Amino acid sequence: MSSIGVRPFGSKVIVERISHEKKGNLILAGTNSEDGRFVKGIILAVGDPIPNIAGVMIEPKLAVGDVVLYNYYNATPIKVPDVAKRLESVPYHEILAIFEGPIEIVEDKDLIPDRENIKSVF
Repeated sequence: MSSIGVRPFGSKVIVERISHEKKGNLILAGTNSEDGRFVKGIILAVGDPIPNIAGVMIEPKLAVGDVVLYNYYNATPIKVPDVAKRLESVPYHEILAIFEGPIEIVEDKDLIPDRENIKSVF
């Protein structure tokens, strides 16, 4: 059982969508394509190996903690009790890319400026 209390069945992964990402001084939205179909997410749980045409079980080349790009429209939102994260079930074949290198994720609450630190422009 994974740390979120859900294990995906078959050829699926559980992904937490990244809503905002920080690069230098810029905060970017998690949508990573012009039409908004593809988004970034972090894999929280990986499903079972799948058989190929010869019946040989093939382990997915995905691991918990990988940051991936996937098709948002083919992801199924799931709600887990007592988990506030935005979780989605995504088939292996909908994972388009695995990002390498560190990323810095920014929580939504960090995007709201602190009123005490804002100086009036009037």
